[in-house]
Amino acid sequence: MEQKIIRDPIYDYVAIDKGRDGWLLKLLGAKEMQRLRYVTQLGVSQFTYPGATHTRFSHALGVLHLMQIAWRHLEDFVREFIPDGDERELTRKALFASALLHDVGHGPFSHALDGMFGPKHERRSNAVVTDSGTDVGQLLRSIDGLLPGKVAAIIGRDATQAELWQISLLSSQLDVDRIDYLMRDSYFSGAEYGHFDWYRIIHTMVIVEHPTLKKPCIVWPVKTGYALEEYIFSRFYMYQAVYFHHCSRGFEKLLIAILKLAKRQSRTADVPEPLATFLRGEELSLDAYLRLTEFQILGQMERWQASLSDDLGDLCRRFLSRTGFSHIDIKPEQTGKLLFEGKDRSAEDYLVKADVDPEAYLLKDHGTFGVYDAYHAEKENAPGDPFESILLQLSTGGLKEISDELPRLKAITGTKSGHFRYYCPAEHKEAVVRILLS
Repeated sequence: MEQKIIRDPIYDYVAIDKGRDGWLLKLLGAKEMQRLRYVTQLGVSQFTYPGATHTRFSHALGVLHLMQIAWRHLEDFVREFIPDGDERELTRKALFASALLHDVGHGPFSHALDGMFGPKHERRSNAVVTDSGTDVGQLLRSIDGLLPGKVAAIIGRDATQAELWQISLLSSQLDVDRIDYLMRDSYFSGAEYGHFDWYRIIHTMVIVEHPTLKKPCIVWPVKTGYALEEYIFSRFYMYQAVYFHHCSRGFEKLLIAILKLAKRQSRTADVPEPLATFLRGEELSLDAYLRLTEFQILGQMERWQASLSDDLGDLCRRFLSRTGFSHIDIKPEQTGKLLFEGKDRSAEDYLVKADVDPEAYLLKDHGTFGVYDAYHAEKENAPGDPFESILLQLSTGGLKEISDELPRLKAITGTKSGHFRYYCPAEHKEAVVRILLS
C-alpha cells in the first residue's frame, strides 16, 4: 500500500492510501479546498494568542485523519447495519469526504463573520458539494453520482437522508470535528486546556440501536466515562479561556462594526469585487463568496486607514494596530436591571452628545455563543437524542446521559454559559461604566 504522508503537528502525520483513496488527494487539490489555506481557524484570536494563525485547511486534514481511525474501529459494527458491500463503501467514502469538506464553505475569519455575507458556512459547504460548477462538486460526481447528496446530508445533518450515527460522527456533542479543533486550537494558541484521551474515546465508541429512536447511534461504555469527562472539562476550559476571551471577542465585534459602517455608508469607491458587491448590499453568488478573502478585507482596511480621517478610518486604525476598545463586563445580577432601566440607551445618548457614533463605538456582546458552547445536554428534546447528549452504555445494556452518571459534570452542564459585555473607546470607558452601572 503506497501512502501519501502529510506531516501534522497534532498527530505527527496524516496518511492517505494512494491506491484506494487517491480520490481524496484530488479533493485536497480542488480550488475550493485550497482556498481554506487562507481562512484562519480562529478568526482574530491571534490578537490574543499570537500563535493562533492556523487554518481551516489543516483542521480539515485533522478531521479526515480522525474519521479514518473511527471508521477502522467501527467497521465491524457497520457491517451489522450495512451488510451490502457497495453501500458500505459509498458510506465510507461519504464519511471521509464529509470530514474533509465540512468547512469548505467557511468565509473570511471563520466564525467571526459567519453569516454576514449570506448563508452560514454549513449551507455554503453544502452548496460547494452539490454545485456542478465547483471543482469539488465535479470530482464527487465523477467518483459516484450518489456521493454529493450523501455528503451534503451528513454535513447538513439531514437525518432523512443520512443515518444518525453517520451524522453524529461528524456533528454532535462529541465528534471528530470537535476533537480535532479542541486539540488543534489548544496547541496553536498555547492554552494548555485541550488535552484529553482522544485515542480511548475513538477506540471505545460503539454503534447500538437506540431504544427509543429505533435507529443506530454512537455511544460509549461506562468504562470510558472518565475520558469523556476529561473531554467535557477540556471543552469547557477552552470555551472560557480561548473562544470567549474578551480580547478576541472585542476584535470580532470591531471587525463586524467596520464592515457594517462601510456598508451603511456604501463605501465602494476603489473597492475590488466581490467586496464591493457586499458593500452595495447585494447578494453574493457562491462564486463571488468563494473569491472573498481575508487578504482582500485586510487590504481594504489598510487603504481605508491610510486615506480616511473619519470614523471608518479610525476603526480600521484601531483594528490593524491592535488598539481596539476597552471591555466592560457586566455581572449576571446586573444585567436585568441594566436592560430594564434602559441604561445602554443612556450610554448611547452620552456618546451622541460627545459627537461619537454609538453604533460604531459602543459594541455589545450579549448572551451565549452556541458554536463554542460548553456541553449542555438538552433534556427537553427527545430522550437520549444522540445529537444533544453524550450517552453511556451501562453494563445492563441501557443508555444513560453522561452527566447523570458522573455528577461532577453537573457544575458545568446544568446551565448554559454566557456573558454580557460592552466595548467602547478607552477615553469614554469611565463615563460609560458610570452610566451602565449607576
